[in-house]
Amino acid sequence: MNILTVIANESYDEFAAALQREYQEEGILFGVLDLADFMELVVPDEKGEKNALGLEKAKKIIAFFREREYIDAMGKVQDNLRRDLKQGELSLSEELASCRKEIEAICRRACGRLPIQDARKREKVELNKEVYLSEDFKELWDKIKWKTRYRVVFPRINCWRSAARRWRRSSRLLLRKSFRRGRK
Repeated sequence: MNILTVIANESYDEFAAALQREYQEEGILFGVLDLADFMELVVPDEKGEKNALGLEKAKKIIAFFREREYIDAMGKVQDNLRRDLKQGELSLSEELASCRKEIEAICRRACGRLPIQDARKREKVELNKEVYLSEDFKELWDKIKWKTRYRVVFPRINCWRSAARRWRRSSRLLLRKSFRRGRK
């Protein structure tokens, strides 16, 4: 297993901001909403059929957001959008009210920061056996266990050496036992 240990010569906040700037220099944008974010959004229409929102409605969303000063001319998220999302008061036209949850999810993603976590702030969490042994948990586990993938990584050479050592020990024991039995 490879472990990368980084010894920083800057604060965590400075590191996170610099990393985000590097990503942006490579063309990955943070805190920006544009037409592409909304065009492919799948929502039910009047008949209940699911369709992509499309270019025209995406243009209306962007125009509405600019009008409400949720984004600037370049699509950069403004504090008004962050505030209204936090307070649960995102303004949308009546036409778009049916896809409020989906639009809010896209906006929350754009408002979020790059998820970089400070490993020094990790907390050890104890297993809650009461929940773990409950029938609800067992039912949930029975539903998801088929979708769970397990992966074990270990150095092969160590495994081979350990197996060879054990095999040699067990073969010597078998040989000794059989030799002793033959004498009697």
